[in-house]
Amino acid sequence: MIHQPIFSIMIGISSFKNHQEESNKLTKFCLNLEKTKRKDIVTSWISKNTFNTLNSINISKLENFKNINNFVYKEVDAFRKTINYTKPLKVSGGWINVYKKYDFQEYHHHSQHHLSAIYFLNSHETCAKLFFKSPISNYPNIPDPNQHMPFTWQDVRFKPIQGNLIIFPSYLNHCVEQQENNKTRISLAYNFDA
Repeated sequence: MIHQPIFSIMIGISSFKNHQEESNKLTKFCLNLEKTKRKDIVTSWISKNTFNTLNSINISKLENFKNINNFVYKEVDAFRKTINYTKPLKVSGGWINVYKKYDFQEYHHHSQHHLSAIYFLNSHETCAKLFFKSPISNYPNIPDPNQHMPFTWQDVRFKPIQGNLIIFPSYLNHCVEQQENNKTRISLAYNFDA
């Protein structure tokens, strides 16, 4: 019998070698923004306390994010070639997410876009994990998960390792579990379109 995997999902994971230098500058910027703009930014998320600049401050247009943005764009371009997107993709927006104790982000997707990316700017491995949900997880009679067979997994969890970039198809449901400690978790998120 031949076993042919179909409908698999590819994600990309990359690490920025100049992370620490950029993180030192941008973490202060993000925390100051969170402190001064929290009242001005209205979110439609269920998690009202989680601060984000989606639809208000586009980090892809900010000069101080240039080095990290360029890293993200380069990695997304390499990833799109790997998964056979033949047309180049352009960033359509980027934003900041700041998670403090008890903050979270419910399951959602960015399916109006092609690819999305999350960069961990400031975090600790004990901070809230990023979850991806299998697109087949809501159906009855699915196989039991087997740790050696990724096609059977119901979800995949990533520790927020500083300097890591996660690239994924925008239709993939993802969330951030509730932050249980007093550490601050800052991520940068991006969407890309043809």
